[in-house]
Parts: sequence; C-alpha cells; structure tokens
Amino acid sequence: MKNIIVFLLLTATGLVGQTPPHNNEAVYSFGGALAHFLDGDGWTTTLTLVNLDPTQASFTLSFFGDNGSPQAFTISGASVTTVTGTIAGRGTVVLATPGTKAGLSQGWVKMDSYNTIGGTAVFQRLGQNLEASEVLDTNLSTQLALPFDHTNGYATGIALVNPFSYTGATITVTFRDENGNIFLTDSISLTAQQHIGITLTQRYPSTIGRRGTVSFQTNQLWLNALGFRFSPSGAFSTVTAMSALFW
Repeated sequence: MKNIIVFLLLTATGLVGQTPPHNNEAVYSFGGALAHFLDGDGWTTTLTLVNLDPTQASFTLSFFGDNGSPQAFTISGASVTTVTGTIAGRGTVVLATPGTKAGLSQGWVKMDSYNTIGGTAVFQRLGQNLEASEVLDTNLSTQLALPFDHTNGYATGIALVNPFSYTGATITVTFRDENGNIFLTDSISLTAQQHIGITLTQRYPSTIGRRGTVSFQTNQLWLNALGFRFSPSGAFSTVTAMSALFW
C-alpha cells in the first residue's frame, strides 16, 4: 500500500521516470558531487569511491575551481582536470592529493556514472591532528538545511555549488531561531558551476550568540552544499546538509 501511495504522489508531481529528491546518505546511479575539494598549503584530500553494484562500474570525475572553470589538481602524481576509471564490483578506488604545494587550491568535484557509486572524501592537515570527512553528495533537492550554534565562540561555514554548466542560480538564505521563527534572510547569486565558501558569523554577524537552523533554496533543479563547524580552538568538523522529500 505504501508503494502505491508513493507512486501516486510521484505521478501527481511529475517525478515518475526521474530520480526523486533524496537525502545525502542514499546512493543513486546518476553520479554526484563533492561540494568542497582542496589541496596544498599542508591540506590534502583523500577520496574513496565505493562501487555498490555487483559488476564493474565506470566513472568520470571533473574538477572545478571557485569560478566554475576546470581546475587542475594533483591526483596520484599527475596534474589533471578529469579522472576516468573503473571500479570492480563491490570494490573501491582511492584517489589522493599530496598537499605539498605552496598555495591552497580549492573547488568542487562532479562525478558522472551510470552505476551506483558512493564515496567519502577526507580532508587532512599534514603534521597535525586535524581531519574531517565529506560524503559524495547525490542530493537532488532544491532546498537544504543545517543547524547552527554560534554561542561560546563557535562558528558555522558553508560550501555552496551551482552544479549546472548552462545557467546561474539564485540561492535564498533563511535563518530561523530555535522556535522556528525567521529572523534573517538573504540572497546569493552563483554563476554557472560556481563554488563559494562562507563563514556565516562573518557574513551574518547578527547570528553570533544564537542557535537555530539555516536553509539554502535554489531556483534551479538542485544545489550541492557542505557545512562546517569551527570551534574557538581551531578544530573543525563537517556537517551534512539535510533535505526532505517534500518541503
């Protein structure tokens, strides 16, 4: 009965034949994105791709800079803007940046595949006990939300990506307090394939000393995002954005 209800809902909303919006933990066979990727200045990224299919899977990774143009990263000793490969059934592939270049390069990664491939990227600071992880984002939602806690010197960051190569995107930002009341809104414009990183306490100082949620809604088909939580000591962790099937 539940499956019939879901089918009727998808039919009514025109989603039959398409992959419906889903959360970041689910893995679907159309590809995905890493909303943040970096290398250099002592920072390295290690990406592990996991083939969840029983047969060999093919994939292509495309690397982009903040401005949406192809960005070269050193992967397994070679400077590349794309990586194409295969993964054995139920197997894994590990790709890593060295982190040794003088300057910091950052951007995002798009993965294309017709197979069911998941993945996790780990950011590490060489020589220090600092690391955090990021799930390969297969989200297809127009809206994502994060909790924030800007008390006691803590701060929240967000990496946002417009994944579309043919159009810009307008992102509506909405802050709500612990009771769900809206107290601040903003709008962010992203060009095609643009990646930006924002520290919310810097861009929105009125959120300092407050807790609540912040949501990001695009006027395009979907967006990709990754949250960060920074402590006063300098340590940080990543926060996976939340989405709902129907907002």
